[in-house]
Amino acid sequence: MEEFRCCGTGRVKLFNLYNVRFLGFLADGLSLLGQHAEASSTIEAAISASEEREELWCVSELHRLKGDVILRSGGGYDNAKACYRRALEVAREQDAVAWELRSATSLAKLAHHRGQVAETRATLASVYGRFTEGFETADLVEASTLLARSA
Repeated sequence: MEEFRCCGTGRVKLFNLYNVRFLGFLADGLSLLGQHAEASSTIEAAISASEEREELWCVSELHRLKGDVILRSGGGYDNAKACYRRALEVAREQDAVAWELRSATSLAKLAHHRGQVAETRATLASVYGRFTEGFETADLVEASTLLARSA
């Protein structure tokens, strides 16, 4: 990966910090466009770079996106589920409740599509219940809708 150069060192550091997150956005977009091989290699590169540099602040989200990429490419339920579980595990280790919610929502959607209503509720309800505000945000609205559908 190329390093961004500009006249102020703060910009270089900031860009490098967010570079792995940008790669996650890129992989997601490539996947949505059907460019699955490139999406897969991009998300793998993002996860590797994040771990190598110990810039782990968004690695949970990168694992979640990897699950999305796998699903869109036809890579299988079990592989996607493993990515979502890894994302959930990392988010819990980091006490990153917002990433945990996204991971739990992805895992719950996967279970819901397979008709596993009890698993859907169990996965999502415990995380959703920890929130006390922000219920109008997209992530919490999506979680709430999914919980209502699995009631």
